[in-house]
Amino acid sequence: MRAAIIPARGGSSRIPRKNIKMFHGKPVIAYSIAAAKESGLFDGGVWVSTEDPEVAQIALANGARVIMRPSNLAEMNGAPDCGTQEVARHAVSTLQLDGVKVDRVCCIYPCAPTMTATDIWAVHTAARVTGWCGIYYVPGWLYWMTAQRLLSDPEIKDSDFGMDLSRSRYVDINTTEDWARAEQMYAEMNGVAA
Repeated sequence: MRAAIIPARGGSSRIPRKNIKMFHGKPVIAYSIAAAKESGLFDGGVWVSTEDPEVAQIALANGARVIMRPSNLAEMNGAPDCGTQEVARHAVSTLQLDGVKVDRVCCIYPCAPTMTATDIWAVHTAARVTGWCGIYYVPGWLYWMTAQRLLSDPEIKDSDFGMDLSRSRYVDINTTEDWARAEQMYAEMNGVAA
């Protein structure tokens, strides 16, 4: 089975409550959930991993399932973030303990509103065509890998596959300037007011 894991902690050092901040009328995480669901790829479910009850509530309201993670797997009081690989590993381990037989994992970032279901498919197709021989990723958007690789060695290496999708739509949202650029891109993509 294929599962989508969306790691969405409650805190953010540069944009407060970034993962649920409103973006063109919806919490930004809603776009990642929608793209994952629209892809039709995830027979193992679209899961949001969080320690935050409000994030969990918003995830459920937008059609995702939720895995509550321990606070040591979320940035707390300015402590360093543990990284998405550790969060995804915890999520997949939790699913497997609950009897969900996950063999392929896509970690999708919660602040990727210009990413589409087609992008998720493109990276999945590249992984399938080349035999799932590494990690296939678009920085700041998503990465695919086998559950075995995630559980044994989830760090991206030089031999893994970074993919360059449409640069005209790509933005990794880390600052308020990135956020404004993403809003402008989304408006241009969808013919709405910025």
